[in-house]
Amino acid sequence: MVPLNQVVRDSIEQYSKAPYIDLKNPKLARVTNNFIQSAVKVVNDTFKVYSKNRARTRRKLRRLIADWEGLQAEADAADVQLDQIIQKVDPARKRGTFLHFLTSWVYHHKTRFMLDWIWLGFETETFVPHEALMELWYGDCLHNAHIQNSNMVSFNITDPTGQLREKGFPQDVLPLSDLPFQSARQVLVRAILQTLCACKTEGLYTAPNFEFLDPKVHYHHRFAVFTRCATPTTLTYEQFITNVTFTQAQVADLHSLAEASLKISKNSIERCLKSSPAQAHVQSCAADYAEELKAMARVCISNTLALKAIKTHSEALAKDPAGTPVKVLFLDFKYHPHFPVLSLVSPPKPRSQ
Repeated sequence: MVPLNQVVRDSIEQYSKAPYIDLKNPKLARVTNNFIQSAVKVVNDTFKVYSKNRARTRRKLRRLIADWEGLQAEADAADVQLDQIIQKVDPARKRGTFLHFLTSWVYHHKTRFMLDWIWLGFETETFVPHEALMELWYGDCLHNAHIQNSNMVSFNITDPTGQLREKGFPQDVLPLSDLPFQSARQVLVRAILQTLCACKTEGLYTAPNFEFLDPKVHYHHRFAVFTRCATPTTLTYEQFITNVTFTQAQVADLHSLAEASLKISKNSIERCLKSSPAQAHVQSCAADYAEELKAMARVCISNTLALKAIKTHSEALAKDPAGTPVKVLFLDFKYHPHFPVLSLVSPPKPRSQ
């Protein structure tokens, strides 16, 4: 069995490809090993959390995200020390060169756990349908932060052709191999979000009018777990409202954007399915990985068809508002536990008193 500290070390080197960390230098080795020892405990706790049932995992993720936030502070301090040491042992190295390989590795995993906390809310049915808009919006923003971090690392360790800038590492499996998968997920989330925004503007998707529930308080309660994190920046209720509020004149544009996003996501999923398990680093779970991609593809196809029906209904409303049957948006997680299939249905009949 591989020791956990070796697993952590390999994970860091595989993600950020840090060839300038010469462990033969005792000062560099001491700083790096001290951080790895701290990371081992957090990683061990992570394995324990993800071995629980899904509902309990989500509850435990609150504490786990806080632990990774603390580890990120340690990583940032270690990166500063490493930068100072490297400037002495290698003065030719220009200042400003990417050296935050520990911090970027922690941030990469922390944002994934933050995303898991949101997606498990759908999977465990903790969120109700009218909350999907704010959950997907926050998920889209977290995906953006996650992918930006990976793009920054990729830019600093690879040339424009995708080859590693530094020598001494194998070329068969390039770093950041989960980036196409995460990008496909983000674009799918954005497509559903754009469709929900269009439906919200036309009154097809509305939240119940709760007398004693303040939407702003509810929003802050839902995302209180993220307020402990210095990064990514906590998103406010005002930002959410600004980003999901559109006019009737913008509905057609939202439909077009959603249609384009669904097409891009489907193409990205197909490319991921064609890649080998080694390229995606999923040799131990290749079947599950392929099954999830196929489920995401089914969501894309179903929502593409649903979007056509939504556009047809929107056009009918514009021509004959009084004669168009009343419809409401229905969210069905029948293919994937994190991504709903949208459809228009007749509103439920009011309950008799």
